Amino acid sequence: MAEPRQRLAIPAILLTLGLACAAPRAAEQPLDWANTDRWSFHVVTEDADGGERVTRIWFAVVDGAGVIRTRRTTRWWGNLERGSALRVRMDGLDYPVAVALVTEPAERERADAAFAAKYGWQERAVIPDDRAASDDPYMRLTNLPD
Repeated sequence: MAEPRQRLAIPAILLTLGLACAAPRAAEQPLDWANTDRWSFHVVTEDADGGERVTRIWFAVVDGAGVIRTRRTTRWWGNLERGSALRVRMDGLDYPVAVALVTEPAERERADAAFAAKYGWQERAVIPDDRAASDDPYMRLTNLPD
């Protein structure tokens, strides 16, 4: 017969795995962009087949709003073009957000400066210096009104 500690180990592992896989909940409070000091978060969109597309992405905060960027070839961008809503997922909570395209060159350059300040050499290693002039989508994320 197994020792009492061994008999408790398997249920404890299963409980831990169950908690780690728990479905995210809708956030009860809006996202506090000014105090979001995370390295990255997940954006959640809906694929054409109705499934969730969850993508980890870098973000910056400019003028109190989240800013994200992507390439036009990403699947989650295609979902947005199709009309999918976007949610930010952090710590098991989903925050529905409004998405506005950033098209003004000066605002795109300010976003790039915020990314460079946050991510340093990693930003410079993977992002071209002239990205603001590209046709890559830049998006401003704000909380939806109550």
